[in-house]
Order: sequence, then structure tokens, then C-alpha cells
Amino acid sequence: MEDSLKGYAFPATEKEFPPNSWILDSGASSHMTPDATRITNLQPANVLVTIGNGQQLQATAMGTAEFTALLANGATHSIHLHNTLVVPDLQFSLLSWCRMAEAGASKKGDASGTTILVNRKVVLEAVPHAGLEIIRMPAAIGTVRIMQLHRKLAHLPLSAFTTLRANSRGLPTVPTGKGTFDCDACSKAQFTRTIPKTRTTKAPTPYHTIHSDICGPFSVPTPSGSRYFISPIDEYCHRAEVRFLKTRDEAPEALLDMITLAECQYDVSIKIVQTDNGGELSSHWFCNRYRLLFGFEYRLILCMFYLLCQGIL
Repeated sequence: MEDSLKGYAFPATEKEFPPNSWILDSGASSHMTPDATRITNLQPANVLVTIGNGQQLQATAMGTAEFTALLANGATHSIHLHNTLVVPDLQFSLLSWCRMAEAGASKKGDASGTTILVNRKVVLEAVPHAGLEIIRMPAAIGTVRIMQLHRKLAHLPLSAFTTLRANSRGLPTVPTGKGTFDCDACSKAQFTRTIPKTRTTKAPTPYHTIHSDICGPFSVPTPSGSRYFISPIDEYCHRAEVRFLKTRDEAPEALLDMITLAECQYDVSIKIVQTDNGGELSSHWFCNRYRLLFGFEYRLILCMFYLLCQGIL
């Protein structure tokens, strides 16, 4: 098409419209949409479109727009709008009444809306919205809009939307069909896991029994280069200490150093040390040597989830 070709569109509004809606515009020179995915048989175009504020927008393509229109009696019609311009910077999709009239359509209407007829048969109905008229669309449009609002408004439940719509204007109909209001995030948030907290035995005194585990490696090391830490926890009072490690093989020495410090500092004698099945603390050399040297019982468990189940952590 030639560069001198121009079009006009005058949708004078700043209101928000339901997604995928079409505005019936008596001032538009052509059908227009910003969404190229709604167009078939796309062909390059070079048309300048002047909108209501005098700004000129570039139409980049032309083709046939297709959508489904809904009538008040529940019937639907498949609509094909030929020579529809794709204007990426346009805010709304516009259905040109001028083009409809040239194709032989007629219309009638009142304050409740406009009916468009072809060969005396009703094919489109436009209803008032924000001072303009939009083509009546199937309820699926409302369903999409509700899900967008659901995510933007902190995942409000369906009941909240029902109350919100009863006290406000402009919200689409809340879907009632099963499966039309599904949100993966909300479904996952409702999952629960029950962890038992019952204990049959507990350490009788402070530092009678301690539990220890190693955490790491961390992707970002400390200023001294440590990527792990080991933390023994007293079963009686839940007091914990932390010692940073550069490598996992430093764990035995760090654990025994903290045990010695606790026994000397608090004048206690640790009876049981319990860790997970990590290789650096479960070797026979470590268990036998330090059990004989320090006189405590060494226990191994499969994982630290055991501590959660026992109500220790």
C-alpha cells in the first residue's frame, strides 16, 4: 500500500475495557486491532492512523479479523472482518461502522444498545460501556478477566469477587461453571503437611543430649572463605552454637571443639551426641575414637527430618 494512505479512529475514552473486546466506532475509517494474533491472512501494510487526540499511529499489517459474537438470546455468530488494520500502538480493537455499512449492514438501537443486521438478520449486538459501545462477547471473556483480577488482587477467593461485583461497576460476570476458576498457586497453597510433635523421652538435664548437622555448601562464601557451617543443638533447652567450615572434613574437629567448650564452660558432661548419616561424622574411626576419648554415646539417624518428627527442631 502507498505511504499516502491514511486512516482515522476516534475512541474518546481512557476507561479500561474487557480483554479481546471490540468497540463499535462510527468514526473509524477501517476495522483496527493492536493484536496481530487475532488476524489471519496477514499482509504487510503501511498506513498512518490518526486518533482522537491528533496523534498518528502506524499500521503495520492488514488481514481478516475473526471473533465470536454473542446475542442476547444466547446465539453466537462467527464474525470475519476483512481488511482489518493491525495498529500495535492502538489501545482498543475498533469495529468500523462505516465499513459495515459499505458491506450492506444496517443498524437500529436505543439507550440500551445497538443491533447490527445483515440481510435483516441480527449478527451483532453492542452494549454501552464507559460511554462507548462494545460488541457483546461470549462469557469466556469475562472468565479471563476475572482470573487476571484474581492474580492482581492477592488471589482473592471467588466469594470475594461475588461481593465485589455486587458493590461495583464494570466487573465481568463471575464464572460459575466447574473448572473456570482454577488457580495453580491457590491449589498448591492449600496443601498441608502434618508433622507429629509427640515425644516419648527427653533429655533430663541441659547438655545431656545434643543434636548436630552440617549445612552447605553455599554458593556465596563468607569473607573468610567458608561455605559450610555445623550447629549442635541442646535437646533440653534448644541452645545452639554455630561454627563455620571451609570444607566438610573440618566438621569432626569443630564438633568436638564445641563439645569440649560446652563441658568446660557449663560444668556438664555430655552423654549422647546424635548426628545424621553424613560420612564425615559417621565413620567408624570418628565414632570409636571420640566415644572412647570423651565417653559419650554416639548415635546416627537417617536424616534431620527425624528431629522435626520428634519435636526437637
